[in-house]
Amino acid sequence: MPERPKQSLTLKDHARHLVALAEEAGMQNLHLVGHSSGGLIALQLASDHPDLVHSLTLIEPAPCRPLQAPASADLVERFVRPAMAHFAAGNIEDALDAFMRGVCGDAYGEVIERQLGWLGYEQALRESAFFFRDEVPACMQWQFSAADASRIRQPVLILEGAEGRKQGPFSEQVTELAQKLLPHAEVALIAGTNHMMPLQDPDAVGNAISSFARRFPMLTAARTTNR
Repeated sequence: MPERPKQSLTLKDHARHLVALAEEAGMQNLHLVGHSSGGLIALQLASDHPDLVHSLTLIEPAPCRPLQAPASADLVERFVRPAMAHFAAGNIEDALDAFMRGVCGDAYGEVIERQLGWLGYEQALRESAFFFRDEVPACMQWQFSAADASRIRQPVLILEGAEGRKQGPFSEQVTELAQKLLPHAEVALIAGTNHMMPLQDPDAVGNAISSFARRFPMLTAARTTNR
């Protein structure tokens, strides 16, 4: 089992790790996709290393800093604070349940079990300790300015769950803020999904990403020469 880092990681740390992974794999150009807090890491990477990112897809990016929607306050008060309180008290399962019901709806457990089985839920439960202890604080401490966003000139696609809009204004507000941050971004709604869209309809999500990426093909080494 890998060792836990000696100190908490920032989102910039995670972005640097992705760059190191790409270098190790010999990847010089990426169609980069990030979901939720992964969307924030993707934004950071695309801003810090624009030459590495060919296109960027944000799947319901987390509502932090420039993406902090007005409806975030209600979500934090009703679900995030209780989840963090459960975690502080050592009640990991209650913490996960409170958070997931607020962000993904009451049927989140059925979605996980249907797509990943009971072992998938158990893995989510185990990994939620890192999420509450390290990932949530890293997101809350994230700094990302308009100047950072201005370096992102690659094609950008924002995917939002259409079902989430029926649950309240939250996801639509986040999308609007993302568009304000990245005016050239495109938006696509995935029918019948909310924040859990990668599990709810992986085919639709995959098709949306691949269709977008195909519109912006990477030049091969042969095509970039004058031969």
